[in-house]
Amino acid sequence: MSWHKITTSILAGLFFFMVLGAIGSHLFWHRAPLDGFGSAVFLLVAGALVLITSAKTMRASLLLTGLLGFAAEVIGVRFGWLFGHYSYTEVLAPNLFDVPLVMVCAWLILIAYVQEMMREMPLPVWAAIICGAAWMTIIDLLLDPVAAHPFCFWTWHEAGTYYGIPLRNFNGWFVVS
Repeated sequence: MSWHKITTSILAGLFFFMVLGAIGSHLFWHRAPLDGFGSAVFLLVAGALVLITSAKTMRASLLLTGLLGFAAEVIGVRFGWLFGHYSYTEVLAPNLFDVPLVMVCAWLILIAYVQEMMREMPLPVWAAIICGAAWMTIIDLLLDPVAAHPFCFWTWHEAGTYYGIPLRNFNGWFVVS
């Protein structure tokens, strides 16, 4: 068996194990799945799984996209531009420039998902860009309230109208995406 298949099998098994553990912790112990360190490891495993199962020609662009998303987060945290004023907690540590390193994985996972879902859509490039950005923003509308409040991955410095999240955040997501 090749190293690629072995690595993929290990990552997929770990991912599956973590998903079952998250479901079990919720059902049996009424705890939030993957508290603290587990959330960061989950994102890292998922990101590695996405990269290793992506076409070789897409890996570099997905990694670059993840790094660009991370850079946008650094700008957001440091200057309040793009998304509004917020800061990350230590839940997803380790952090670099006050942003968890696993945010690279979070961005590339979401971008890979949206790209895969849109792959067969016969859209002109401009329409694909708008549709992809809208899709990413819709995902953030679902993720942000959970990530910010029960999971405490980050905190908003200004109260917003959407579950305490400023609408500016979603405008920023659309632009960055």
